[in-house]
Amino acid sequence: MIPKIPKVRPQIVEAVNNGTLAVFIGAGVSRLIGCKGWDGLAKNLIDRCFREQIINFREKESLIQNNDSKKIITICYYLLEKNGLKEVFFKELENSLKADEELLKSQNIYDELYQLRGLFITTNIDDHFHIKFEPTRIIYKEQDFNPSNIDRNKLYHIHGCLKKDRNSIVFTVPQYIKRYNNPIFRAFLEKIFAEYTVLFIGYGMAEFELLDFLITKFNPKDKKELKHFILLPFYRGEERILEFEQYYYRSMGIEVLSYEKDEKGYGQLYEVIKEWNREINQISTYLYDTYKEIDDVIDDYAKDKAEKIFQIIKNDEAPRDYFFKKLALTSNPFPWLEPLKERGYFDPQNNPRPQEVSNKKGYFIMPYWNVLGYLENV
Repeated sequence: MIPKIPKVRPQIVEAVNNGTLAVFIGAGVSRLIGCKGWDGLAKNLIDRCFREQIINFREKESLIQNNDSKKIITICYYLLEKNGLKEVFFKELENSLKADEELLKSQNIYDELYQLRGLFITTNIDDHFHIKFEPTRIIYKEQDFNPSNIDRNKLYHIHGCLKKDRNSIVFTVPQYIKRYNNPIFRAFLEKIFAEYTVLFIGYGMAEFELLDFLITKFNPKDKKELKHFILLPFYRGEERILEFEQYYYRSMGIEVLSYEKDEKGYGQLYEVIKEWNREINQISTYLYDTYKEIDDVIDDYAKDKAEKIFQIIKNDEAPRDYFFKKLALTSNPFPWLEPLKERGYFDPQNNPRPQEVSNKKGYFIMPYWNVLGYLENV
């Protein structure tokens, strides 16, 4: 029977504790907040080429019959560039990456994903996950995928990022070939698949070719242990299809974690990640390890270590409160002052407002602003 919420595997929790969980994020994740997939972009590009009279109706119908989105995007880019409409291509690309504001409010899966405590690697080129990261912790340039300096507090855009630098993105066949033949980039991926427990999220049939390539090229030859995992949705009663998928992925050392999509469709993925967060944060040692990292750097400021701490406290209230409690006691508070000010931690709007006591009208409590002890120390 296919569950609505699959159980978190012990290997995943262990990887969180060891700092060796790598979460690969595919287009299916951004689709949950309203972005189009590569197949949607391919269709829009075909329509645009037809409207611009670059292709005729017969050619349009022929391209629509092709199921290889990457091939269609490559062809349309070539046609638009050849006809002096390169900017039109990028406009269509930008439009396909726009999120739905209502979906961002109701089921922003990126809010939940961050709590998985993993090393995040995405094949998406949008910037919807950036709000969770310090700007210096977002890696998107080909030359920056250093296998000797992998950090789980960074976001790795292995196909580039459109907003950061359009020249960094990978979307045509020649660009894929060039990227995956880069020796440093290959070494980066080989190390991930060899030393990390990998969890694939948001990969479906549209990304199947890419996923298949990643697995077969960079997965270790010894695949006896089911070290990697992929979350896949199925309808109730598709146990037989699930069995086929399990057989295929098991041959490459990957376990399929299935979940039922009958009620909420692909939005069920949001519920899965939300429940996993609750479980992982209850049983993992992440917070303990995080507090230790803060203790080790609080009295001995160093820019590179501080940037890592800023990333840790950016999205988590408990580590943030602990950090400021330690800063209130440190004998060397001054190096932290300017970096914290630059990041807006002292902005007046962050000062908690008075809260009325629910059962005593006219009575208020004054929540403590966690930065005050540090400022007093300064």
